[in-house]
Amino acid sequence: MLEKKSIILTTFCSYVASLLLALIFFKIFREVYVWQFNPPQFSSILSLWSNNFELNFSGFIYAYIFFLPLVILLILARKRLLAWVMGIIIPFFLVAPGGTKELFWFIILTLAGGAVGWLLRKGMEMYQAKRK
Repeated sequence: MLEKKSIILTTFCSYVASLLLALIFFKIFREVYVWQFNPPQFSSILSLWSNNFELNFSGFIYAYIFFLPLVILLILARKRLLAWVMGIIIPFFLVAPGGTKELFWFIILTLAGGAVGWLLRKGMEMYQAKRK
């Protein structure tokens, strides 16, 4: 796929794909965020940040945390850990101040996305080996 291109190009493509998948599926992760964390509901006429924006942004961050290792393990052939660490730094610092429950879900979503990406990668490799 993109394996014959440079590592920088494939890493950039994996970040863009993760962002696009997070934009598509953020509502599902938003509902999980509301169900799991039960954030306080507020509304104010003068508030710049509405409750809906906070929930959508949190859902987007958790969707990105899930899809980043999935896409990196699926697309990249080399230096996967370095690409993942570079892409996960900012979301980690957004989640870390929330406490242990948020860090727990950060780890769960990262491992789940990585496991799905690894399984899809192995399936693609088996399919290509069988095809030859």
